[in-house]
Amino acid sequence: MANVNALSRLWNNSWLHKFAATVAFIFLAWAHYQFAHLVISKNIEYCDSCSPLITAPNEKLFIGDIVSRAENQILFLYTGEFNQAINIHFDKARLDEKTYQHLSYFLQDIPITPQPIDFNAIQNKLNKTNIKIILRNPTTVRNAIYLSRELTSEIDRPDFRISFEKLDIAVEINPVFSNENEITTDGSDLKIGNWRYKLTGIPITIIPENNTSIVFRFLSADWNSAQLFEPFFITGPSVIGNDNMILAQAVGTVASTKNKTINSLLCGTSESNEILFLGGKNLINGICPNNEQLSLLQLTSFNIGKEHVQIAVDGSAWIQIDGEPITVDLVALIKENPYLAALLAAFDAMMLTWIKRAFGTRPRVAETK
Repeated sequence: MANVNALSRLWNNSWLHKFAATVAFIFLAWAHYQFAHLVISKNIEYCDSCSPLITAPNEKLFIGDIVSRAENQILFLYTGEFNQAINIHFDKARLDEKTYQHLSYFLQDIPITPQPIDFNAIQNKLNKTNIKIILRNPTTVRNAIYLSRELTSEIDRPDFRISFEKLDIAVEINPVFSNENEITTDGSDLKIGNWRYKLTGIPITIIPENNTSIVFRFLSADWNSAQLFEPFFITGPSVIGNDNMILAQAVGTVASTKNKTINSLLCGTSESNEILFLGGKNLINGICPNNEQLSLLQLTSFNIGKEHVQIAVDGSAWIQIDGEPITVDLVALIKENPYLAALLAAFDAMMLTWIKRAFGTRPRVAETK
């Protein structure tokens, strides 16, 4: 009996009710906040600020977790133009084995260790230069590509820098001549460290070191600085078939500073209108959710503008633009789900009534002697 009386006094303690009501009120407010900030995936086609994704002057584009399941998959493809000069600078790279062996037949002292490499395609009306950037092996670890305007170049020239992290890359450079009987002797210039040679009609392949950059300079591109220049066509179904589409889990913009702060982020999902529970903070911090819903985005084009670079993608994604995730439209959700709205309203009314009573005047209960 004593235990029953003690429990009865505890249950009827007004301070206990007020404490429980306070906890319930805080939980209700937290639940409402979370519900109002539920991140929802969108079809990128209907997000004006998402595709193309455009950098600010001090930003880079990044492509995160590129998925490649085959060897020698083309990542970027460039078809040159006659009478166009191109300079390609590798921060640290080497010739691939096949190219090295071919050049060794008639050249000596070719460097074999990774070091800075410069390739200069001489401007000539009889030849042009085609370029392929290839993923040599299937991707198995977290990886990234960064694309940015080359800030040291003249603003009226479409130069850009591309950096790779944890990707096994090869760059194929192929000269093409308008007439094979008129191959010029003033060919392209290849410089490896202090070693130098003028190539004439020789295709070469260069292997950049991991976590280094390549700078492309289009010295005579027919380009108006007010327009967009599309240096590389990102390979897709119209080029080499559906099995070779370039897919990635994330695309975004990142500050050019060393800490690489994520400013905007698109995390691929399998379809639109997928809810991301309690994941908005990670999205703001530049982290894509790691769950079964995560899917892939298709990269479709890459362009250079006067002070920016931009990339277009297809697919559905959880989206964060300038630190603000795209969240559920509550008004539209309530209009589309009247029964859910009525249920939530009834639950809120019940909880608020109980909380109000807990803070109201409660009748004293006579103690049992």
